[in-house]
Amino acid sequence: MRIVDSETGDGQGFHEMALPQQSVSTASRPMVRHYTVYPTKNTFCCWGFCMTGPVADVGPNGCAWISILLPMVIFSALWGERLAQTSPLLLGAVWTCFASTILSLLVVSFTDPGILPRDMDAPSKPQPPLYRNRTDDDGTTITDTYCTTCRIYRPPRSSHCPDCDNCVRDFDHHCPFTRNCIGARNYAFFILFLVSVSLSLAALLFSCSIFYNEAKEGSEIRSVINLALLLFSVVMGLMLWGFTAYHVSLVISGLTTKEYIKGRKHGATRMSIVRRLECCCLPASELDVRAWVPAPPQSGGVPIIDHHQL
Repeated sequence: MRIVDSETGDGQGFHEMALPQQSVSTASRPMVRHYTVYPTKNTFCCWGFCMTGPVADVGPNGCAWISILLPMVIFSALWGERLAQTSPLLLGAVWTCFASTILSLLVVSFTDPGILPRDMDAPSKPQPPLYRNRTDDDGTTITDTYCTTCRIYRPPRSSHCPDCDNCVRDFDHHCPFTRNCIGARNYAFFILFLVSVSLSLAALLFSCSIFYNEAKEGSEIRSVINLALLLFSVVMGLMLWGFTAYHVSLVISGLTTKEYIKGRKHGATRMSIVRRLECCCLPASELDVRAWVPAPPQSGGVPIIDHHQL
């Protein structure tokens, strides 16, 4: 597990810890923040106030950021001044789309997607039945599924993500480009990100098109760069416009991506559009990673070796 900005006092910034394998008295153990010992592949940062996905997603996430920021910078350098003189309204619309894309991507990437806390007690207790039935408030019988990794019963529509090693409420999918799972607490911002990036590509395509002849009459470098931006917006737009339309259809139908592929199971009901797009009053995170917990005992984990010891 990768930890950023640890509060354990070691000053290293990053460290790894293993889970306790057996019950040990907590009387003599120091207290540490829960996020420093929580068993997950997620990365915690800003002293546990923010969290993102596993280190394995750094590559795809970095490609996403480059694909957003680089065209934005090139377009602004190429046509920013020209747009400010001829069409300040279009320039403002372009920058609004770009800003919304960046902010929504940050929120999606660093928000708890709806992780269900795992049972940290009695890891050796007998495994209960795989399914259990219960009656919902409206009288509907629903089936909870037992997760052998998290050792909890998860409600319908929740699923265990193997990439992050967590059970996530209203699990939609794991997105390596946002470096996070998409679930109950960040799906609305994911939709906002898709819509923002789709509008940004449309604005980029429109702006480069109206300046196409002007670019051809100018320097050869200016013409080539404008054509490259034009082709980039077309290629990326064809992919992302379709993907955005697909998720809009899921919102309207009240399904998650996993439900669309595998079907609705265990008494799960259709989700309303309001529930899917609720972003102003999100429920509090169920994962209290900043709580103080006893440090786990020393175990046979992989040691961190300094280069002077080699």
